[in-house]
Amino acid sequence: MEREQLLGELDALLDKKVLLKMYLLATAEKHSFWYVNLLNEQNSMWYKNFEQKMLVVDKHEAAHSLQAPRLHEQRPAHGQESLRHS
Repeated sequence: MEREQLLGELDALLDKKVLLKMYLLATAEKHSFWYVNLLNEQNSMWYKNFEQKMLVVDKHEAAHSLQAPRLHEQRPAHGQESLRHS
């Protein structure tokens, strides 16, 4: 119930399906959480815990590369390791 309320509040920023994927990806591991910093720009507001930035690839960009839209996780301080979720 609380998850649905949260996703409903954030769906003005992104599609609810994308938000749900981000939530599930961020909370899949024990003790991990989804952090949303609403004071940041949209491309810098989504995090898994505090150290992994989550990026949403634009649908138009993905269409040009002939791939489906994906979620990427970045570790800002330790290189470009990323997890892709379709």
